[in-house]
Amino acid sequence: MVAAKPTAGLSRGPPTVPEPPTSNLHLRRYKKVLAARLRSPPTNSKMASGFGLNGGPSRCYAFWQELLGCYVVNGGEGVEGKKKCLPALEDYTECLHHTKEVVRAKKIQAAYRKAEAGFARENEPKAEELRNLGLLGKEEDTRKVLGS
Repeated sequence: MVAAKPTAGLSRGPPTVPEPPTSNLHLRRYKKVLAARLRSPPTNSKMASGFGLNGGPSRCYAFWQELLGCYVVNGGEGVEGKKKCLPALEDYTECLHHTKEVVRAKKIQAAYRKAEAGFARENEPKAEELRNLGLLGKEEDTRKVLGS
């Protein structure tokens, strides 16, 4: 029987970046985590496979190459050199997880719902008219709501 190899301490690709802070309370923790991630370079410089579902390169492979190139060029300068790679790291993380895209979509949806709530529908049926739909003896309410 073959013993399983321990996987503790191994990681795939660059370190992940936490979501940007939404309030000032989380800003200090966010900066601490980013600084810690910049201090330690990726332990495994290869992606899982680098190939996408259809056999070509994966959708984020170009961002990974850009990040890896940045680490190679600027890694010798220490933490200051790695800080230069932060935009590439954010691009790669966004490609993988779409966190900024999701936040933006939620903001757009919230603004749309807020704008929609400000305008009442003109001929909106009342609750009692909707409750009467399909009941015997309430055909006039049904015709009024359905517009027929």
